Amino acid sequence: MLERIAPHLAMIGIHKNGTWAAQKIIECVNTPDEISLIAQNLRPYAPPLLLDQFGNYVVQYVSGLTLHRTQLMHCRCCLRFGAPANDFIFDAIVDRMWEIAQGRFGARSMRACLESPHIGSSQQRRVATAIVLNSIPLATNPNGALLLTWLLDTSGFPSRYNLLAPRFTPHLSHLCTHKLASLTMHSFRLPAITSSLTFLVIKSMVSRSSTKF
Repeated sequence: MLERIAPHLAMIGIHKNGTWAAQKIIECVNTPDEISLIAQNLRPYAPPLLLDQFGNYVVQYVSGLTLHRTQLMHCRCCLRFGAPANDFIFDAIVDRMWEIAQGRFGARSMRACLESPHIGSSQQRRVATAIVLNSIPLATNPNGALLLTWLLDTSGFPSRYNLLAPRFTPHLSHLCTHKLASLTMHSFRLPAITSSLTFLVIKSMVSRSSTKF
């Protein structure tokens, strides 16, 4: 049955009723061959699934998903496969970071993946690197900013500020006056920031302001 359904699993997963069936099918697979079959057929559709209001539940680990808006469910989908079987999810996230992050469901499903107990530290670091590389547009996007918030407030990576500061400093005038990005820039005033990093930000601000006169 799985061999017949698997090629159509992505299409089933984006239907408001089919998504429940797709999640249940994925939840019931156990053998390496079954897991490989699911991953193989979902891999090409991972980016649009993450962006879809129903399809994103097929690829992520969902805690507190509502059933009929009253009964809480605890659903384990493709993330529970573990690495390397679920690497296709993070390949999609890293390769299409900006495209997926702009979407309401895309950004939230990516954050749910990052906060899942089924994600490995190496997978988190891969996504964190992609967030840093896309940090400027993410900071000014209401959905993408959720990922920067995760990186700064939740990830706990010790070098996160050191990696972001050199990318932000050339764009400080724009970021500090942007309604959304200014909230991210406020994080660089925290006591945890090293004095050298604070000096780098202040130096950039002073040098850019002096060039206007």
